[in-house]
Amino acid sequence: MRNRCTVTFPALFLAILVASPLLAQPANDECAGAIVALTGLNSTDTTLATTSADIYDDTLCPGTFLGGMNQDVWFSWTAPAAGFVTVATCDPAGFDTDVVMYDGSCGALNQVGCDGDSGTVAGCQGFDSLMLAVPVTNATDYLIRIGGW
Repeated sequence: MRNRCTVTFPALFLAILVASPLLAQPANDECAGAIVALTGLNSTDTTLATTSADIYDDTLCPGTFLGGMNQDVWFSWTAPAAGFVTVATCDPAGFDTDVVMYDGSCGALNQVGCDGDSGTVAGCQGFDSLMLAVPVTNATDYLIRIGGW
C-alpha cells in the first residue's frame, strides 16, 4: 500500500511514504518498535503490518471518519521547538488512512491528535488524513500511528 504522510512544523516537513510490500512484518509494527521519523520524506509499508491493540479515542476527531487503525505502523518524532505540527497522509492510489498522534510512552499513551478522512492534500484520493495545528512542546517525543480504515 503506497502512502505519503507529511508532518509540517513551521518551516519543517516530515513525510511518511508507505511503499511496496515486504516479506515480513515491518519493524515498526508495534509501538515499542516505532522508528524515528525525520523531517522530510520517510517510507514504510503497512501491507504485512498487524493491527495494534493500543487504544485511541475517535471522539477527539469528530467528523473525520477515523476507522479501525487496521494494519498500523508506528513512528516517533521529537518536536524541534514549541508550536504546532501538521500531519498529513496521501495515497494517490486509494489507501484509506487513519492517523493518531500521542505523547507519553508505549503503555502510557496520551492521545493528542487524530484524523480519518479530512485530508485536503493536492493530488490525494480523498481518504487521506490531515491533522492541522496539533500543539507540540519543544524536545517532546511524540508517537505517530498510521493505519488503514
